[in-house]
Formats: sequence, C-alpha cells, structure tokens
Amino acid sequence: MKKSILAILLALVMVASLLPFGALADGAINEISTLDGLKNALSVAQDGDTVRLLGNIDVFAENLSFPDDDDGGPLVPILYINTDITLDLNGFKIGYDQSNLDISLQYTPCLICINGADVVITGNGTIDAEAKNNNAYGINIVNDGSLTVENGDFYGAITAIQVEQGKLNIYGGKYQFAETAAASAPDAYKKYIINIIDSSFKDGSAAIGITGGTFVGFDPSNNPEGAGTSYVVGDCEVTGTGEFVISAPTAQTDNHVAEVNGMYFTSLNNAIAAANRGATVKLLKDFSEDDVVVPKVSDIILDLNGKTLNAGERLISQGNLTITDSTAASEPVVSADYSDVTYNSGKIEVSVAVYSDYGGTVTLKSGSIISKYLGAYVQGDTTGATTIPSTFNIEGGYIEAQEFAATTQGKGAMLNISGGVLVAKDNAVVAGNGTDKAGERRGGTTINISGGTMIGHITSEGYIACGVYHPQQGTLNISGGTIYADGGVGVLMRAGDANITGGDIIATGNASGKVGDSTIIQNCYGIVYDETSSYPGMTASDIVTVSGGARVTADAGSEAICVMQNETASADRVVVKGGSYSSSVADYVDDTLNFEVNNFGTYTYYTDFATALANAQPGAQIKDLNAAPDATMYSLVVDPANGGKVISISVSSGTKYTLPTVSKSGYAFIGWACSDGKTYSALETVTITKNTTFTAVWVRHPDTPYVPEPEQPEEPEVPAFPFYDVPTSAWYYTAVKY
Repeated sequence: MKKSILAILLALVMVASLLPFGALADGAINEISTLDGLKNALSVAQDGDTVRLLGNIDVFAENLSFPDDDDGGPLVPILYINTDITLDLNGFKIGYDQSNLDISLQYTPCLICINGADVVITGNGTIDAEAKNNNAYGINIVNDGSLTVENGDFYGAITAIQVEQGKLNIYGGKYQFAETAAASAPDAYKKYIINIIDSSFKDGSAAIGITGGTFVGFDPSNNPEGAGTSYVVGDCEVTGTGEFVISAPTAQTDNHVAEVNGMYFTSLNNAIAAANRGATVKLLKDFSEDDVVVPKVSDIILDLNGKTLNAGERLISQGNLTITDSTAASEPVVSADYSDVTYNSGKIEVSVAVYSDYGGTVTLKSGSIISKYLGAYVQGDTTGATTIPSTFNIEGGYIEAQEFAATTQGKGAMLNISGGVLVAKDNAVVAGNGTDKAGERRGGTTINISGGTMIGHITSEGYIACGVYHPQQGTLNISGGTIYADGGVGVLMRAGDANITGGDIIATGNASGKVGDSTIIQNCYGIVYDETSSYPGMTASDIVTVSGGARVTADAGSEAICVMQNETASADRVVVKGGSYSSSVADYVDDTLNFEVNNFGTYTYYTDFATALANAQPGAQIKDLNAAPDATMYSLVVDPANGGKVISISVSSGTKYTLPTVSKSGYAFIGWACSDGKTYSALETVTITKNTTFTAVWVRHPDTPYVPEPEQPEEPEVPAFPFYDVPTSAWYYTAVKY
C-alpha cells in the first residue's frame, strides 16, 4: 500500500544525509531537443555525464506501450535513467502532449524512472506529469536509485515524485499536483505530492531529506499519516497555509552550530545538505555530532573556524569536501628532532577516521584531524569487481592518529600528500592493506607523496615504527616531502611498485621488530622490500626504483636499502638509478651506473668517472663498481698550482684518469709533473695503480710583468753547468732548466 511521505519524511530527515545522494557531473555534456534524442542520450550516457535540454520535450501517445491488464498494473515508464548523470532542464519542460494523449485509468504511466542510478536534476525547468485522465506519475525511483533535486517545478496527477526503492534529497524547487488534478482526478488517485512505498523505511531510517522547497496543496488535516506530526525539516521552518515554504532560520541562536550563506543550523548534517555547490559551511562553536556525511551531490568548504567538531566515529565525504581553518595563521611547526609539532587550529575529532568514500574527495588545506584510530581513510572498491575513484588530498594542516595517519584501501583509491604534517603515534604514518582474497581485495591503490612531513612513532612492544607501509598491490610515488621513522623503517614494501624520485626518507634507531601483521622481523633500514612475508598481492614484477634527488638515510649500523628474499629468489626488487644514501647501495645500482662516490658517509652513483669526480668533495672515495671487489683504493692528488682547487680523493686501483686542461694568467702550461717522476700532457689518460700526485708546471710569458711569487727568487738560478744554446734571458729558460 502506498503511504504518504510528507508526514513521514519531514520527521526523518535528520539521518537522511547518511545515505548516498546524487551524482557529480564531471563528464561529457550531451545537449538534446527531441524525445528521441533524449531517449538516446539517456541510453548512451556514462557515469558523470550531463544531459541538457535545448527545448521542451513532448511525450506522445504513440510513444507509450502498456501491458494488457485491467488492475491498475505497475508503473510504465517513458524514460529510463540507468547511469549516474545530471539532468539539466535548462529552463525547459518534459511533459505529456495533451492534444494527443488518452490513457485509461487502469494504466499508470510515469514520465521518468530512475533505475539504480544516482541522478541530479537542476536547471529550473519543469517535469509535468499531467495526463488527460490524470493518473500519471512524474518520477519513480527504483532499485536503490537516488535523486537529488536542486530546483525546478514538479507536477504529478497522482504523485510528482515517488520513492519505490531508493533515496531522495530535495534542496529546493516547487512540488504540486497537476493543474487539473484537483478537479478531475478521482480521490483514489489524487493522493500524495511526494510518496514513499519502500518497506525498508518502516524501521525509521530515512531515505528522504528536505532542506528547502515549496509544497503546494498539501493539507496535513486530511493526511492519515499526518495527524500530530510536526512539519519541521531539521533546522528548516515550514510556513504558509496549503503552501508550505521550507527554509532555514536567518537569526543565530546559542543552539546553532553552523552557518551557510547567512542561514543557521543546529545540525552540521543539515547545514551540509542545505549548502549549494561551492558554499562554505562555517562552524560556530565546539560541539559533537555523530557520523557527519557529505553526500555525493555536495561540493562544499568546511571552515573549522578555530572550533572543535567531535564527529563520533567518522566523518564521510561521498562528494567534494574541502577542509580549511580561517583562523590558522601559520603552518604546523615541527621540532628539530621530530618529537613535537606546534599548530593552533580548529579540529575534527573522530574515533575511527575521516573518510573519502563512494568516489568522493576530501582536501585538507588547513585545520587538524585528530583520531583515536585512523586519520585520513581513502576507500576504493574492495570487492574486486569495479573501480571506485575516491581521493584524499593533504595539502596542509595536521593529522594525528593512534595508528595510520593516512591509509588508502581498495581499487581506485588515491592518496595525494603535498603538504601538512602527519603523525602516527603507534604505527605507520601512511599505509595500505595487503588483504587480497575472494570478496575482499584491498589493492589497486595509488599514493603520491610530493611534500609534507610524515612522522612515525611506536609504543607497542615487539614492533618498530614505519614511515610508509605498502603491503598491497598498487603504486607508490614519492617525489618530495620528509618521511621520518622514529626508531623504525622508512619505507617498507611487501607488494606493489614504488617510484622514488625525491624527498627525504629518514630511518632512525637500530632496533628490530614487526611491522603490520607479518611475523617477519624488520630492522631500522631506510627502504626495505620484504619478499619473505609472501603477501598475496605481490607479483614477480613488483619493484622499487630510486632515482633523481631522493635522499635515503639510516643510523650508523643500519642499511639505507635492504631486500629480504629467499636464497633461490632471482627477481630484482630494488633498482637504484640515482639519489643519495647513508650507506653503500652498490648491490642495487642500475647497470648504467659505474662509479660510487662516498662523500664522508653520503653515497651517490654516476655513469662515468668525470661526473663522479665533479660531485666528489676533497677526501672523498670514488669506487669503480666494475673493478674487482677487493680492489685496493689509492690516493689521487691533482694540484693545478694556479691557486685553483686541489683534487684530493681515493680511487680504485685501475681507475683511468684523464688529466685536465688548466690555465694560469701570465703563464704557459708545460705539463703535469707526476710523483712517478714523469711529466704528462693535458688530456692524457693515466691508469692509477698506486698513490699518485700530479702537479702542474708553469712558465711565465716574456711580455707579462713579472710578479714574484712568495719565497721565490726574482731571477732564476744559474745552473752549475752552462746552457750554451739557451740564454738566461730567454722567456722559456726556467722550463728548459727544469
């Protein structure tokens, strides 16, 4: 039996926002002006598309096909919507052509059927279900579909909008019976402007939310469901006689917790539902409200305004939520030892997490998230059947969680960290989930870290801290930021790929312990690929590539990179193509890198000796990675004797060194005097097989005023034996004498 909804829905709206509403229009736009064009557009539309009217759409009798029965039959839709779209009426109308329409009362036509899809209707147009014999419906929602109405006019001969099975959220618009319905429709059919018949709603959970709109011709005194019911929708006021205009208060009281465009609300969920796309919801006081939900259709900014919101277990965004704090004057400040973070801002407190779910997006620009369990949670598809592109962007602010400060789980989930500070008190800072079994697949994630500071602590006995924990199949990209493990491992991979091109990965301590649910003991290394834990998402091709300006450090006694494999394993799990390290990672370098530079404990790698030498500090070691492992290191000193830089390094035995070209103002270069007693020319290549020193030899040009060098005679010494063929006045006399 069909039941009146206005008496029911108005009292149930407080929990309406817990259900997914609407669809975000971010796809293609298909503009149409005919009924056939509209049918075709709806049949080929993809999730996220917009179908926009360019003219009125008339529905004709010949377009209708009804079953041959006489019992009133099921609703027979004219138009089906099966995908998540926005229907932009664009000021036009979809309605029956009254001049060519004759429908017997035993049949029940319906203009639009929303079949399991999330639909938004906007554009201030009209959907008019006035049929000649006035037994038509406007919109019917079935198979857990949902409809969000932003504005427009909606007419029904029997019902303007019916929820047979699904959800309805109304922000605005006008709802009434068709023009001739009051006069000509039988009472048996002229019943409810908005109707709900889904039996699952009888338990008191609402599928309807109303935060605005005008309802014409509804008389609660004649409504069997309406006796004694208070017609107030959340924070909204109902005014009028026979025409109920629903709006929010414009005067603030002590009970109000949030403000939207000059309207005030005692519930944050109601404020969110009332906010137009792009609107700011500003908190007015410290308060608690369980399970705050930003529905799919929403695109809002939540300004914490220096206040504290205790959101119970979770705050969920299925739409587009940006979190800011207009009172936060500066970014978080991290102490030099990473032990303390100072930040003054408003807070969102949760016992579970702040979620991005159902394809929604959360962007944290400023403000704090404080959680007793997880901080930022990005939920993709965990069934393995599809992809759900949920996203969490951390651009600033502060997140502190007891365990993961940010986690991404399920196919399509994406976490982007470009700023802010994240702290995990007793687990990894950024983490995934390695579960991969029938019915629960947590892989298929993407994590992008380009900035920010991530600090991981540990208190649980038998465990060590972790910066980034990646046990799932997916991709980890690190191009910037600081990842600091306080007594733990910087980045721990057990499945998936990592591309590390920048940033600082810092592992401290020398302890050992468990990370995650594996019993394999880890050490406080910079980067670890642990194949021995055999996580189900791991594949033979999974690999970590480190290049560019990445910096990986671990304390003395701990390795910058460690690969844990069985003795029979052959796959390369880590490949070094660049970066700098606190210990030698020569075992992992790419075949194109031939020289290792050790600048007093900082190791870098280069393709050729000349580039390695250019990046070596005085006293550095340059090791030829193609030399024998036990090759002796010898000192190489190159003194240009012109006031320039003296090269003083150690090189592998057998290193081939090409002597440089040098210059000195007023002098001619004669050659390189070697400690082996020979003189070599510039650009000559010498093989280093012992400690070697090269010193440049110069002679002064005759046309250059003589400037005596310290502790040198003004005139060259006359040799004990005469040079009869070289006069002492010759400009090259000194060189010949040498």
